[in-house]
Amino acid sequence: MSGLSKEILTVPISSKRRPEMLMLSFGSSRQVRLRKQCTKADFFVGYWIQISGATVVAAAEIKAGRFGEASDKSYDDLRDEKEVGSLISANPARVVDNLASQEPTTVRTALVVGPLIYGEGSGPVNKRSIQAPEITRLTLQRKKGLRIGRGLNIWSNVHIHDLGNLLLALFEAAVSESSAVWNQNGVYFPENGKLSFGDLSKNIVPEARKQNLLETEEIEEITAEEANSLSAHAAATWGTNAILTSSRAQAQLHWSPSGVSLLEEIPEIVRSEAKAIVSRSTL
Repeated sequence: MSGLSKEILTVPISSKRRPEMLMLSFGSSRQVRLRKQCTKADFFVGYWIQISGATVVAAAEIKAGRFGEASDKSYDDLRDEKEVGSLISANPARVVDNLASQEPTTVRTALVVGPLIYGEGSGPVNKRSIQAPEITRLTLQRKKGLRIGRGLNIWSNVHIHDLGNLLLALFEAAVSESSAVWNQNGVYFPENGKLSFGDLSKNIVPEARKQNLLETEEIEEITAEEANSLSAHAAATWGTNAILTSSRAQAQLHWSPSGVSLLEEIPEIVRSEAKAIVSRSTL
């Protein structure tokens, strides 16, 4: 992004923290102001890029306690934009995005709904995602595979580097002051395929055996409550459906995924989790 003349300010704030959101506006080197301290006429356009989790489309399943079952419901970020908008509006955890989207003249927002993310991050602190690594860790520690219920539920997935490239494309759109990719046109479902959690375990277990880390091919069926006792929020993130189709980023930002698939990444996930378990045991 050569020729960048504006400050880029990133502020990690929870999507539920409404007071902090009222309102950091950025995108100019002049100042960062609170909305309540100035009039609309004083405002310059700012950009707010927010990352959400795909459980936003699984709220009904979570409320009903329906885990490990299949669903024929899928969401395309272009075709189903009105339905997706209604889901977000109805979700109390999305208060920040709902608030920001009401002021498209002063804040241009993008909501990136992350599916199952895999691959090693390149950041300075946490390089590990949650779902596939956690299931792998528990498989190795418990000496057998696991799934919630029948494991028929499906999540879409994306490599962390592909997700990063989408965020970069949004930063570049902000720098170029493109106005067509934000707010009502700014909900993105990055993905590069889908996989059921039952099939995820069916691939983790034989790979762990191949690496001489397991002696059995058993995959235990556990309840949502048991899953939550093993890992925080496991029922919501391993037991629901989040089948997403990414059309908007390709159409508006010319983004396309190029990373290895989740199945191709499983050998590295198993190696990494086995190494981490050994490292923790020696502390």
